[in-house]
Amino acid sequence: MEEYVIWDKKKINLENFTLILPSLSVGNVGQLAVDLLINNLNVKNVAHIHHFGLLPFIGADPFDPKQMKLTTSCQLYVCEDKKIAIIQQRSPIILTERSNYISFLIRFFKEHNFSRTILLCSSFSQFFTIDDLRGVPAHFLSSSSFSDTETLVNLQWKKFALHPKINPKETSSIPGGGIAKFLLEDCEKEGIPFVILILVCSEGNNYPEAFQMVERLNDWLNLKQKDDSSNWKMPMSWTLPYGNDAPKTLY
Repeated sequence: MEEYVIWDKKKINLENFTLILPSLSVGNVGQLAVDLLINNLNVKNVAHIHHFGLLPFIGADPFDPKQMKLTTSCQLYVCEDKKIAIIQQRSPIILTERSNYISFLIRFFKEHNFSRTILLCSSFSQFFTIDDLRGVPAHFLSSSSFSDTETLVNLQWKKFALHPKINPKETSSIPGGGIAKFLLEDCEKEGIPFVILILVCSEGNNYPEAFQMVERLNDWLNLKQKDDSSNWKMPMSWTLPYGNDAPKTLY
């Protein structure tokens, strides 16, 4: 069993960069949000991440059909002008290897000494009431080493919590959140500055939630000018998942 990072040219110093990555969770909101970041920021693909816990995948470039570089299960992108590193994970984690993959991520975080790591995540809406969610577009959880919670509260992010009537023994503390809970626990143990941005949703066409997540992230990190923040362009690959509209002759 092997795990390794294949750098494009040479290993890049990412110390004090902000790392952003998705949790494969309900509606794939985290992955879709990462797609938007890659498609709209000045990034370059600097490495392919191989881990035996990820299902193998290879395909064409999802952002630029003119590119000849192949896309793989997990890739690392860098936006040097913003000091941001982005991991895009495109294939599922093999359940029996989940703990090994999480351990690999923890080692990766520590090796590169990121200033903070942000996990983009989503959770099942059926565990919440309308009153729980009214007026709250973004939720968060963080490790005790993360020092910027006051900023998130000022941006009207709410600390994520299940409804008091939910039995915590019957569900995950982040239902539908993938590895988010486990990664938070390990980052807490290792003293890693770590925060999870969580949107609550249902399965379906979750492009709106991805845009919402990126816009809330932009409120915090100033990735694009505010007057330009509504112009997040959809990547080419987003034109394919839902197929064509139903033929009008049906009606």
